[in-house]
Amino acid sequence: MIRRDFLIKTGAVTGILLLRNTGADAHTIDKDLKFTALEKPESEWRKLLSQDQYHILFDEGTEPAGSSPLDHEKRVGTFICAACYLPLFESTTKYNSGTGWPSFYQSIPDRVVKKRDLILIIP
Repeated sequence: MIRRDFLIKTGAVTGILLLRNTGADAHTIDKDLKFTALEKPESEWRKLLSQDQYHILFDEGTEPAGSSPLDHEKRVGTFICAACYLPLFESTTKYNSGTGWPSFYQSIPDRVVKKRDLILIIP
């Protein structure tokens, strides 16, 4: 299984926020920008994030199914990373997968890195 596909299909993207598109006050996001990984020491990320957020975002942890209020989020907007605030998913690509996690069928291009994930096969 490819980690990107798993994240998109199951929505294990804990710690993301929804920016509401409300006209003139909305955040403007240039969808043509390509981002590179942000380099920060581990200590800096730990200062910015809760222990759970750090574990999920950097240690490949997963929040308990059904624990994220974003699973039921219906507003129009953009889901962004809780660590670096870069846009990851548009609300128009969100769907109810019945898994208990926010689920998306597509990420914003060049925002999510693919990684082969064998953790379910090789503990």
